[in-house]
Amino acid sequence: MLNRLNLNSYIELSEKWLMKIALLWCGLSIPLGFITQEDTALIIAAPLMTLFMFIAGMVMLITLIGFQKINPFAKANPNFIKFAILFFWSFGIIGALYFLCSGIFGFGDIDGSSYFLIVASVFPLGATLGAAKQWSKD
Repeated sequence: MLNRLNLNSYIELSEKWLMKIALLWCGLSIPLGFITQEDTALIIAAPLMTLFMFIAGMVMLITLIGFQKINPFAKANPNFIKFAILFFWSFGIIGALYFLCSGIFGFGDIDGSSYFLIVASVFPLGATLGAAKQWSKD
């Protein structure tokens, strides 16, 4: 099944660009926040929290998959790690799109929640980046 999925180029592309995209996204959200928002604490805290969650998600997923590589079940089933990596890689992208759509279409009821959801929409991509880094190690 994994031979039929030709995702190597997409995973390598995500490994190369996701950190740059997250930094650019958070960097651009600060000046846009000063234009559209009134709460200065939210404008500064949301991008910083997003970057922290992005990096923490990446590190946690790298650690989780690293521990799974020494799991006897995973050693007996060589595709288990690949499927786990594909699972986290794809659901990180789906999570980012969900947060982005939620922020754009205004599913939040509190003032500034749409801004926060749009800014924080890149944090699930940390798991995607962690999975992509483990894909290249495997």
